[in-house]
Amino acid sequence: MKKFITLCIICLSLSSNGAMAYYMIGNELQSKSQGYNRQDTFDGAAYLGYIQGIADAHDGLGIICIPFSKVTVGQLAAIVSQYLNANPGKWHLPASDLVVTAIRQYFPCKK
Repeated sequence: MKKFITLCIICLSLSSNGAMAYYMIGNELQSKSQGYNRQDTFDGAAYLGYIQGIADAHDGLGIICIPFSKVTVGQLAAIVSQYLNANPGKWHLPASDLVVTAIRQYFPCKK
């Protein structure tokens, strides 16, 4: 499954428009979230893969600290979906910022 998600991310990144400042903004992430909830294979894989990639990239950097042995990607997806649904006014922001903000509410690093 991880290989499939990684492959989806690579394919999506290769097809992205170079004029975009970010890979994805919140509006697109919200759309993929809805696809994930409808069990759409392509949008669901893209949504899970994006969240997992952002979580992996930011974990342990002092921003978010996820106990991966206890938390599934599905749980992270639910956290992000909940945040997106509660904050439609932020959908114009970079999706990566929204994912980190959502996850940080539940898994901040202890200081």
